[in-house]
Amino acid sequence: MQEVSRQEAAEKLNVSERSVNTAKKVQNNAIPEVQDLVTSGAMSVSGAAVIAGLEPEDQEDIVVLPPKEAVAEAKRRAHVSKNTGNNEWY
Repeated sequence: MQEVSRQEAAEKLNVSERSVNTAKKVQNNAIPEVQDLVTSGAMSVSGAAVIAGLEPEDQEDIVVLPPKEAVAEAKRRAHVSKNTGNNEWY
């Protein structure tokens, strides 16, 4: 099978290259349960990409929530993990 570039895939699917990149992130990093939610139409690709940014253990914790709640929890966890605790304003 011939490999297609992301740009070519975007053109063939009539979507942006960013959409292809987001879908690839889900394909590469999301646990199977998250991928299944996308395939069934229960979760958007962009929502799944947020969840796919978490460690697999965190994905497993939140995939049991309803899709919108799971995405919100993934955003919260991503924000908390990036917070250095140095929240001073100058």
